Amino acid sequence: MHRIYSAVVIFIITVITIVFGFIVNTTTSRSVSDMVESAESYAAAGDVENAKKQIKSAVSEWENKMETMLIFISHGKLDQIEESLNTAYTYIEFGELKAFTTECRKSKILIKHFYDLEYPTVNNIL
Repeated sequence: MHRIYSAVVIFIITVITIVFGFIVNTTTSRSVSDMVESAESYAAAGDVENAKKQIKSAVSEWENKMETMLIFISHGKLDQIEESLNTAYTYIEFGELKAFTTECRKSKILIKHFYDLEYPTVNNIL
């Protein structure tokens, strides 16, 4: 009888961990993607200072949540996104608006791909 209780407890802990990972990963990717979108919009409008603040906020949030996200997903994808965000920040620091916009688009694609991988669909399982 104790084995059944132990199995149920382990199952509940596993489900809670999976749900927590899903929530952290999806909310962080949505939030950072929105910040990158805002930064790109500011840059397109010529507001470099606000673009710089937005991309810096995106980098900061990603780095703050990355330690938690690493529990649930491999380093590769997270590192790619972090590198892209930091590259975008470097471009805006040096006033390279065209390169900044391109890197923002790349970041959004990487984040969207990461976001899509989190959903338990048949394509993601197979």
